[in-house]
Amino acid sequence: MAARLGGSPGATVDPPASGVVVELVSGESCAVRYDSGLVAAADAHRFVACLEAVLHAVATDANAPVARVDLLGAAAREQILRRWNDTSVTYDEAACIHHLFEAQVDRSPDAPALVFEGRSISYRALDDRANQVAAHLRQLGVAPDVMVGVHVERGIELMVAVLGVHKAGGAYVPLDPTYPSDRLEHMIRDSGCPVIVTLGRLEQALPLPAGSTAAVLRLDTDAALIDAMPTQRTRAATASHHLAYCIYTSGSTGLPKGVLIEHRNAVNFFVGMDAVVDHDLPATWFAVTSLSFDISVLELLYTLTRGFNVVIYLDHDKTAGAGGGDLPGDLVNQTTSRCSTSPATPPMATVPASTGCCSKVPVGPMSTASARCGPPNGTSMPSAACTRIPP
Repeated sequence: MAARLGGSPGATVDPPASGVVVELVSGESCAVRYDSGLVAAADAHRFVACLEAVLHAVATDANAPVARVDLLGAAAREQILRRWNDTSVTYDEAACIHHLFEAQVDRSPDAPALVFEGRSISYRALDDRANQVAAHLRQLGVAPDVMVGVHVERGIELMVAVLGVHKAGGAYVPLDPTYPSDRLEHMIRDSGCPVIVTLGRLEQALPLPAGSTAAVLRLDTDAALIDAMPTQRTRAATASHHLAYCIYTSGSTGLPKGVLIEHRNAVNFFVGMDAVVDHDLPATWFAVTSLSFDISVLELLYTLTRGFNVVIYLDHDKTAGAGGGDLPGDLVNQTTSRCSTSPATPPMATVPASTGCCSKVPVGPMSTASARCGPPNGTSMPSAACTRIPP
């Protein structure tokens, strides 16, 4: 913002180069000029209202301390302090994440829940398998607030593990197999997780700390043990105040630190997302984020409590230490899709322009972006602009 002094009434004034200019005109008037390309008309009018409130306060009491001058006025104060903060919503505050998932299973048991590299699983089948894993985990001592390491590659088995941990009452600790072994070892030691879920082919790379007594459940090589468990739901005594997961920070200021999140925190977040995420069904979500980042809770858990078909992406080049790879045919073949992206998401995919994939572009570089994908239509992007999903 800038100010101009000494103008005259009715004089022609060049528009501001950028932003807002307050022009104090000789006599008794004041003009506010703004660049409409940078400042919305509504914002300019709000600025004028605040300016009028300040001028009125100063004219009423010229000796009033600046700290006591009302910058807002009654109407703006009511909007900012009350209307904008009137966000209360009625929802089931006693629910846990897996309770919401089970409710969705009951609504759409035969709908596809997950797709991964040509494989798919229905909501009912995913629920049944997670119930079996949960039953075995309970035999290993998993109960409410017990943390369980999840050392599983992205895929259907990853979500079987996460949901199984929740159904057993525990809280999952993401142990991304692509992470450095010293970081994984620290997280296992620091969390004290007494049980770790992994795959047989990954067990050798699991860096258990010296003296660790953690039990290890292998979803593939222990399949016979899991298959013997019942598929019926047996709810643990989990309440909304119990832990849902523990995600570790980057450690940029020292050692990574675990952040504990309760079920009620996540469920409240889900309700907030309902207001901004288009969750009309049928819909497909393209999930790209590691379980070690909290946006994965939106991609992998919110979606499954709302009935999405979730396409899970695994960057094979990343697991091999290289750059990004092509999008799987699973995504390209979907008729409708959404994804979330941020500046931290690596450029990972090239989409053939002929698919007309992007009909809505991501809505902002700093927050979760929603991209609906499908056949070309009247709102689709030009093919040249839709050949890459932006980082």
